[in-house]
Amino acid sequence: MDGNGPWIFNLVFNYGGRSEIMQVTRELLAEQVEAEAVSEATINQRLWTAGLPDVDLVIRTGGDQRLSNFLLWQSAYACVYVADPYWQAISRDDIEAAIAYYNRIMSNTS
Repeated sequence: MDGNGPWIFNLVFNYGGRSEIMQVTRELLAEQVEAEAVSEATINQRLWTAGLPDVDLVIRTGGDQRLSNFLLWQSAYACVYVADPYWQAISRDDIEAAIAYYNRIMSNTS
């Protein structure tokens, strides 16, 4: 993997994307920020993941074909891979399959 790092791995528990976006909205309103001053950058700076890059790959466990309120803003353009095992049973093979899926998708979009 020379030249491909660093990689960032986010593991999120007890997290709600809607709550995060509501918190940012409340902060902006409380500070009376003018509507014209609100941009994607303004919002990104206030997210709980501020300073981290957007998500490239979401691995959804348990076979569910939905994001379930997970990193809604940060995953807007992410590739979503659905794995059948629940999180506790995820194996190295499952992770490698997700990465291979992501690589296939990305190679088809360039």
